[in-house]
Amino acid sequence: MDLITWESILEVYNVESRDYGPYECIARNELDTVAHEVILEVSSVPDPPTSLKILDFTHDAVTISWVPGFNGGFEQSYKIRYAKVDSRFHRYVDVFPENETSFTVTPLASGTEFVFSVQAINSLGPSNYSQLIHQETSGMV
Repeated sequence: MDLITWESILEVYNVESRDYGPYECIARNELDTVAHEVILEVSSVPDPPTSLKILDFTHDAVTISWVPGFNGGFEQSYKIRYAKVDSRFHRYVDVFPENETSFTVTPLASGTEFVFSVQAINSLGPSNYSQLIHQETSGMV
């Protein structure tokens, strides 16, 4: 900043859960050494799940999976939103057990195309919904 005052900045990009915890800043010169601890404890609603894919489908069920987004520093659960293609009316189902990253949505109408998305939820609130994935149930029973 000037000849006798210095400034250093630590920036942590793309924070992941393993980045949380204490960081120590040490300033040292001929006269003294001073240490200061800073704890990274940012918390937020979770990021939306990513990489949705269809694992299986039948005449009345679709099994989807996803990759969890950053959990915001808390345990998270999931909710699936689905609807018939071109419908304005969505249905919702809570994923159980809470930490599962795949789920079978049933009962569904046979021979019908559906659109699915997934939302993560932690103690601070819900994420946005993930990208959409489409799947048509088979027409055969």
